Amino acid sequence: MMVSTSSSSSSSSRQFTNMQAPSLVADIAAISPACEEEPAPPLWPFLLPCSDSVGGNVFLGLAYGYLLLTAANLISEGSEELLEVLGPGLVGGLLLPALGAAPDALIILASGLRGTPEQAQEEVAVGLGVLAGSTILLATAAWGGCLLAGACDFDEETGRAKDRTLTRNPLTSPTTTGVTTDEQTTVGASLMAVSCLPFLVVQLPLIDKVDFGKEGPEFAFAGACVCFAGFVAYSAYQVASPWLQEKRLEEARLQLVKGRTISRAKALSRSWGGLINTKTGEVNVAAIDKLFTTFDSDGDQDLNLKELEALIIGLEVEHAGTIPTADEAKVWLNSFDLNADGKITREEFRTGMTRWLAQMEAAERKQNAQRMLSRGSATKMEEAQRILTIAALEAEEDEEEEEEEEEGEEGGALVFLKAGALIFGGLAIVATFADPAVGAIGRFSDAAGFNPFYVAFIATPFASNASEVVSSYLFAKKKRLRNISLTYSQIYGAVTMNNTVCLGIFLAVVYLRGLTWDFSAEVTTNVVVILAMALIGRSSTTFPSWTALPAITLYPLSIGLIAYLETSLGWH
Repeated sequence: MMVSTSSSSSSSSRQFTNMQAPSLVADIAAISPACEEEPAPPLWPFLLPCSDSVGGNVFLGLAYGYLLLTAANLISEGSEELLEVLGPGLVGGLLLPALGAAPDALIILASGLRGTPEQAQEEVAVGLGVLAGSTILLATAAWGGCLLAGACDFDEETGRAKDRTLTRNPLTSPTTTGVTTDEQTTVGASLMAVSCLPFLVVQLPLIDKVDFGKEGPEFAFAGACVCFAGFVAYSAYQVASPWLQEKRLEEARLQLVKGRTISRAKALSRSWGGLINTKTGEVNVAAIDKLFTTFDSDGDQDLNLKELEALIIGLEVEHAGTIPTADEAKVWLNSFDLNADGKITREEFRTGMTRWLAQMEAAERKQNAQRMLSRGSATKMEEAQRILTIAALEAEEDEEEEEEEEEGEEGGALVFLKAGALIFGGLAIVATFADPAVGAIGRFSDAAGFNPFYVAFIATPFASNASEVVSSYLFAKKKRLRNISLTYSQIYGAVTMNNTVCLGIFLAVVYLRGLTWDFSAEVTTNVVVILAMALIGRSSTTFPSWTALPAITLYPLSIGLIAYLETSLGWH
């Protein structure tokens, strides 16, 4: 696509502006004067510190970044809690994706509402930097990092990743290790590509040698409408086919089954010597085999779905007064069935139970060590610290085990209140400190002589998207097929939300404040990166470890491409 350049005589005519901002927006803008008179933001009763120096604004940027990181984590945690109570569908398909995009959206909104239209035109570069940086970070660096974290050995016959099996280093064996997702995940990559459409709509007036009859803010308005229509369509799709939320529920259900199964199995196996040998501390394989034999009703040395349901009933694995059966049995089957043949062999049962026991024992040791640290002597504290270190090395999921077990005891109303408090708290923090954070970035850029777009592009997304990146990484690190599918589904969904909700808000601000849309370099780079990663994600369900290199490399290359288009080609 050709765009106008700074050297083009038609450049100024190709920029569309509407300098008559609505009175309501002008009133809002009036509350954000210069640094010397930095006002208190909404929900905050005191004036906030302000600086014109590089060091001062670095400190303020780090402080506000930490607050935004905290807010993002609160919103993410509250969203997961809410999903546990209300399940997939309307809430999972509409509310939760919007909440995930809230931190970036509020920062973008704050960047366009500061000061006069002329001041807002400068500050809006921060909002665009947040939007582009967040989107590209998720689509490239997070995508590649999760591939390396979740890499498993490839099966020589099928060419697919083996569930929870890694005997080679992905960095030294980049062609024989990697990840495999399910078919549904590729749909998310396709939707991510389609979500680029609003960028193309808003760029139409900037194409050289094409007369669209009229120019102006109508295209920003049209782009915003397409964005919000895309969000509604995407949410409707998620409501009608809530596969992503169902994956999250399956993972939560597995944590619940795991904790209660081990607890009940320990009690049942006491007459067989217990699951753990009290003298050696090792797993009692004979007791696990006895448990397997007890419920292998047909004696074929395999546990099928019906026998697993009987095992759950026999262990009295209760939750909220009921005994779960079919769904929990399927989750259990998927976790233990390494060769995906629809049944659990004796060896698979031993391996799975040993793994669950190790994770639960590590979690219990960590809990005991924390108690010792809080009330023990110096000697006990040293021992407790040693136990904590061992527990962290032995179990990847120790904290999740404790949290899920505690959550299983809570009533629905209590969880709902907790979720609401977390979400409201996170949104309140972002709403309060997004505007000062934008101001700190702008003033740092002025003091250091940097383009505020690049500062926001690099720095802010690591705070506003930290919860999504960390959550995806932890899911991938478990090295399961269903987890890596959930990981990439979350990444594709987050990018789609940025291209609909966040971009829609950005374009609405441009239209309402009468700002100039002239971001061809940034838009082109964003679209190229998203389409490239969508093509990779859509092309296959299996990705070798070497695929992470081009994905991660695209992140710094995108910054270089923007700089090249602006400085060498003169694109705005």
